Amino acid sequence: MRKQTQKKQHISPIAKVGIVAAIIFTVLLVINGIDAYKTEKQNKLEAEKARQEQIRKEKEKPKFKKYNSNIGQETRPSASKNITKKQAGNYIRRDIAYGFELIQKEGLVSSNRLSTKQLSSQQNKKLLEHFDSVQTFNDFNQCVNVSTASGANYYGQNGQNKTIKTSKIGDKYTILGGSIDYTDSAYNQLLYDVNLKYSAGRMRIDNWFKISIDQETGVISKFALKGNKPNE
Repeated sequence: MRKQTQKKQHISPIAKVGIVAAIIFTVLLVINGIDAYKTEKQNKLEAEKARQEQIRKEKEKPKFKKYNSNIGQETRPSASKNITKKQAGNYIRRDIAYGFELIQKEGLVSSNRLSTKQLSSQQNKKLLEHFDSVQTFNDFNQCVNVSTASGANYYGQNGQNKTIKTSKIGDKYTILGGSIDYTDSAYNQLLYDVNLKYSAGRMRIDNWFKISIDQETGVISKFALKGNKPNE
């Protein structure tokens, strides 16, 4: 029998280099894939953590609710004990609700200026449980009051160009929602940016206010309009 000589197949150096390179490339792809997966997973975890933190902060932020100032009367702090930021948020809701009731009861428009002489002693006492003075209430009234005697505002020459319906004098003002953001404190005052959503008759208003609360008494000591988004 003839012996068949088996020839050994030699792999060229170039082919060996190619095989090694392919193996290394494959390993790198796997490693990069694992790293990308880990990075994506970590990003998702961080995003979820941030979302949960935002939810927690929103839940802790004071919110406006429909509020009647005659319900759940809180006891005002004594002169020796300052109120907390959380208490101040509760007082803001109550004080605004009272202010709305007074606007309706007295049949006020924004240009009206109350004086202590126009109110009974009991009314003056009640007002000072929510505002530090009649002047501060008047500032509040000027900022929030959208009522008119006719129930409309007229613009243009002789009022013929544009007519906007408003609430009428005596219409009910109701808190619908909003938020209370503490911003700073100064000279025994707690300062807040307040988003107040409310209705006046059939009108719906979305306003931003800057409100100061006396830290000793819990009453509104300053009320100013910051910005508004009317939604009639």
